Amino acid sequence: MVLDRTMHVVLVGLLAGVLTATLASELLQHQVFGLSPNPLAVWIAAPLVILALGVASGYLPARRASRTDPNVALRES
Repeated sequence: MVLDRTMHVVLVGLLAGVLTATLASELLQHQVFGLSPNPLAVWIAAPLVILALGVASGYLPARRASRTDPNVALRES
C-alpha cells in the first residue's frame, strides 16, 4: 500500500513534468537555432530515471511497513 501511494504521486508528477516539458520545448524550439530541443534519448531516459528513483524512495518505507505486525499497528493508532 505504501509503494502504491508512492507510485501514484510519482506518476502524477511525472505526467505533469512531461506535459510541461513538451509545452516548453515547443515554445523554445523557435529560439534554439541549430540544436534539436527534442532528443529522443532524453525523453526516454529522464522519465525512466525519475520512475526508478520513485520506486527506490518508496521501497524502504514499504519494506518497513510490511514487517510491522498489523495488530500492533492497529492497537497504537
